[in-house]
Amino acid sequence: MAVGGDGVLEAQVESPIAFQNLYALYSSRLYKSIVSITKNPQDAEDALQDTFLRAYVAIDTFEGKSSIYSWLTRIAMQFRCLRFFADNVFVRRYCLILSLILSLSLRHFKSETTL
Repeated sequence: MAVGGDGVLEAQVESPIAFQNLYALYSSRLYKSIVSITKNPQDAEDALQDTFLRAYVAIDTFEGKSSIYSWLTRIAMQFRCLRFFADNVFVRRYCLILSLILSLSLRHFKSETTL
């Protein structure tokens, strides 16, 4: 687990308040980065929400090899790539659900292999 002054460790032990603090620290900066790429505030807001949802689900996989901001940015860019290939709302939702299922499956697989 990563240790740092930004609350990552606390968020990794499933503290909703710590995760809210991470959101407060990074959401504005991340939104600015995303909107500079998407050129669309609504797309940027969607990507920001998706990024933090994915981060919340996968926070325990953050290893601290990069900054938490870099990790969040990478998640956001993955969403942007997904959006590029799927402009249809139904396809985007399907891809998001599939991505979350894969994330959970990988987490389960990692936990079984470490036992």
